[in-house]
Amino acid sequence: MSLYSTFIEKLGKSKLGYFLILRVFTYADRRVMRWTNGRLSSATGSKLGKHTLLLTSTGAKSGKQRDIPLVYVQDGKELILIASSAGAPKNPAWYYNLKKNPRCEVRAQGKKFSCEAREVDGEERARAWQNATALYSGYDVYKQRTDRKIPVFVLTPLAS
Repeated sequence: MSLYSTFIEKLGKSKLGYFLILRVFTYADRRVMRWTNGRLSSATGSKLGKHTLLLTSTGAKSGKQRDIPLVYVQDGKELILIASSAGAPKNPAWYYNLKKNPRCEVRAQGKKFSCEAREVDGEERARAWQNATALYSGYDVYKQRTDRKIPVFVLTPLAS
């Protein structure tokens, strides 16, 4: 693992990293990822750089389009998202958006496509969680920070 990848992973697990990710990197990445169609983000150059996407969902309350950069894991044609919010006590806003409006748009690796999201549970959740923690061990750290069961989503690309 490169020095930069190690730094990004350790930063993401820290409380300072939680603050920077939510308050600084997310703000910048929304613009950069929209502009580059998901090719560049603050994680570019780390092992997570190839596993970041810009999720556009419809606000559960507002009905407005909302963008959020997230780490994902590829599982065949499907994408796995972990609604960890770095171990915060509440689910992230995008969780509620996808629960109410599962149709979403993804920008990743220079591609833009529509998906249908579904929350997974049981054996499927356990397998998805294992795949996600193999990529980023920070999810296990986040799991220790919270009493809630961290939701796991699978996004299935829709035919265009």
